[in-house]
Amino acid sequence: TSGHIMPLIRRINGPVAPAAAWQAAWSALVARHPALRCRLHEADDGTLLRDVLQPAAITRAFELADAVTTDEALDHIRARQSAPMDLAEAPLWRAGLVTVAQDGASLFWLAQHHATGDGRSIGVLTGELLALLAGDDLPALAETPETISAREQAYMAREAGADAQWWAKRLASLPASAFDDWETDFPRSLRTAGSHHYATSLTSAEAAALTALARRHSASLHAVLLALLAHVVHRRTGRQDFLIGTTATVPESAAEAAVVHYGVNMLPLRFASVGSGGFEALLRHARDELNDALTHARYPFARIYQDLRAARIGANHPGRYPVFDIAITENPAPPPPSTGTHFDQIAPFARQAQGGDGIRYERMPNPPGQDMVLTYQRLGDGGLLLDWQMNAALYHADIGAFWMEGLADAARWLAAHPAADAE
Repeated sequence: TSGHIMPLIRRINGPVAPAAAWQAAWSALVARHPALRCRLHEADDGTLLRDVLQPAAITRAFELADAVTTDEALDHIRARQSAPMDLAEAPLWRAGLVTVAQDGASLFWLAQHHATGDGRSIGVLTGELLALLAGDDLPALAETPETISAREQAYMAREAGADAQWWAKRLASLPASAFDDWETDFPRSLRTAGSHHYATSLTSAEAAALTALARRHSASLHAVLLALLAHVVHRRTGRQDFLIGTTATVPESAAEAAVVHYGVNMLPLRFASVGSGGFEALLRHARDELNDALTHARYPFARIYQDLRAARIGANHPGRYPVFDIAITENPAPPPPSTGTHFDQIAPFARQAQGGDGIRYERMPNPPGQDMVLTYQRLGDGGLLLDWQMNAALYHADIGAFWMEGLADAARWLAAHPAADAE
């Protein structure tokens, strides 16, 4: 299950609390959130069920370790994050703190299985962890996984049919070639080889220019970056018809969003005849496609795929993500740091220093969910982090760098020429 583990590493800024305080704070989070105490099992009829254990039944501890260098610390963390998890055994997480003798730094790390949470959940956990370390009291949770599940079941029973028809009609409008597999450097298989991980950041001025462009077209920054990704897909592959997946957060209230659980849905977005017009036309299409999809975002992606397979006869390769191979997602920006302890927003890249092109690289043991994934996050200084991952079982590292350079160059060019309508 290593491909479904969400890894997080954050450098700690500010005073570091004693080890006992970290362990106590993490234990409080385990007691607070049932998702951190659950396991899965299969019923006789094949239904996957979740068991939630009592806090006293969770014996896994918050791990403490020491390392001489940052490289040694990262090696230790990556090994712990990439180790498989048995879904029948609770808990479905590992977490810890590594102290680095070389520079006195402390690294917090987390490995959480996607069955128990999402990127929003990680933001909830890190925010609440810092609050507990600061001595703050957390407000009681108004929702539980059970109340959230009950609402989802009610939707499936009464409202899902209309959304199912909408998605079926939407995907049926695409030519069969839009679902074709992509060219890869290595044959598609079930082997796991981790991911090529690249990161660069746009300046606050560049991020502001892209945000202003989005506002002028009544679009979101997400739509601008989606259009940029579609532009690069066409430039790098020559394909005009394809799908790009995007995440959609589905909690319906702040109370629901405060609960650690899997609360995202994957939405397939259509792109057709890309390259036949300028960027403004592509942005308008991305905006409208995204807005339309979000109005039907509650229909589960698993059902979208199931319905599509019934309509389009043909088996999907077991090593290929269903429906689409490229995705875009946003990491929620953490709250502004207080005067006390906080986490750096960018995970450390110790393997390769930043080069002249501003792109950092690291080989990671965990593969991305899809063949290629663009993740972006707003930074505290107003800039924008662009994070690109490619499946190392399918692509060479230099191909990943080629894509990352195309994305970064296109974003910077567009920020500098927001009025231009690039082909």
